[in-house]
Amino acid sequence: MTLAARIPTQQPLESGKRYFPRARLNLPARLVTFNGTTDCTLIDLSRSGAKLGASECPRVGSMVVVEGLPIELFGTVRWATRGLFGFEFEAPMPLDRVVALRYYADDEAERQKQAQLTYARNWVQGVF
Repeated sequence: MTLAARIPTQQPLESGKRYFPRARLNLPARLVTFNGTTDCTLIDLSRSGAKLGASECPRVGSMVVVEGLPIELFGTVRWATRGLFGFEFEAPMPLDRVVALRYYADDEAERQKQAQLTYARNWVQGVF
């Protein structure tokens, strides 16, 4: 078999493959659209885009901003179905930022536990 015969002729998106691998995150965040702000979950992230879960998904083609993370994510919604949607960034995100968000996600459970302990301590002491 020649080398030319082994090189795929389809682009990755046409063949169902992605250009960049995805980092699993499962981070709480806020979704900002022209219709308002709502809570969401950042499920996964790559250099080119992200998948989120939300009670109401924005329409395909909408511009969105994801806040409440160490960095804000901006992009255009490319697909949406049953509480999940994916959006694409204008330009690829640097790999070091994707890795940094992955490490941030690893520490999320501990941050939530500490926030709950602080809230309970303040409630018992009457501090609001």
